[in-house]
Amino acid sequence: FIFQVPLESLDQLSESSLSWVLRENERIWHVDFMIAEFKEPVDEGDVVGLSYDQVES
Repeated sequence: FIFQVPLESLDQLSESSLSWVLRENERIWHVDFMIAEFKEPVDEGDVVGLSYDQVES
């Protein structure tokens, strides 16, 4: 598969259905909606993990 994610601006990344964006205010955006917010600040050098649970249909 080849996906076309718009990389021209960071604003477009948060609008794409193909990307998830963690912004400087600790909020996570996907398809132009804020879907989560970190309770603790994210600092330089922190490691952010991701878990993916694919459901087979």
